[in-house]
Amino acid sequence: MIASASLAQSQGARCERASATFHGAVVPLLGAHPVPDAEWPHGVEVPQAFLVQQAPGWVLGTHYHTEHQFQLVTAGAGTMGSHALRPITLHYASPEAGYGPIVAGDQGLQYYTLRARGTRDTWYLPKERERMRHGVAKKHAYGDRVDVSDALALEARVERAVERLMDGADGLGAWMVRLPAGEAVDSEGVPWDGVRFYYLAAGSAGWQGRQLQPGDVSSAQGSDDRFEAHAGSGGAEFVVMQFPRGADLARA
Repeated sequence: MIASASLAQSQGARCERASATFHGAVVPLLGAHPVPDAEWPHGVEVPQAFLVQQAPGWVLGTHYHTEHQFQLVTAGAGTMGSHALRPITLHYASPEAGYGPIVAGDQGLQYYTLRARGTRDTWYLPKERERMRHGVAKKHAYGDRVDVSDALALEARVERAVERLMDGADGLGAWMVRLPAGEAVDSEGVPWDGVRFYYLAAGSAGWQGRQLQPGDVSSAQGSDDRFEAHAGSGGAEFVVMQFPRGADLARA
């Protein structure tokens, strides 16, 4: 199944948060709303995507979740532990792999959280370490930072280009796809399994009569769901993120 969300249209569900654990706002895009007390029509058994806008200087404590997750930094600056965060950088965490603290810089920090399955649970460390299950393998991966092309470079592109950002033997991967006008983001005849997310970083794309714009997010589950989004007349650039095999089947 393919699902797609417009960032502009999702802004109406933007939720301001000022709690003991988080200051900023979240914008739900796909799947379960990340805020436990929020009303949202989608369930947790499907991929989940939301935009986090972390307030300047705010420190989000070290924590973990029960699902496979990517975080894609698209604006602002900050740090995650000892790792610098700035556009466009990417982080992957497996279930119960603790990460953080996430510290927003003076201009704040904006990042998408993308999960193979939805969850509203956040467990903070070290306070809630006892909830972790013994024997669960934990993994982190950081993608190489990548720049987005300007409008002139986008329009001048005449052939497809792919830059690998992250790789794993278990199917984990991420890459930037730079497309000339009219070309599809998913190549024909390339098999894959599991869940993918697609973030439109630059340009525009058409899909099922819709015009996708920068900031929009789409998800696909399984190789039968080839994402037939085609770059617009000025070209397009997508960050594609693929979860490890089986990430959508059960809490690992």
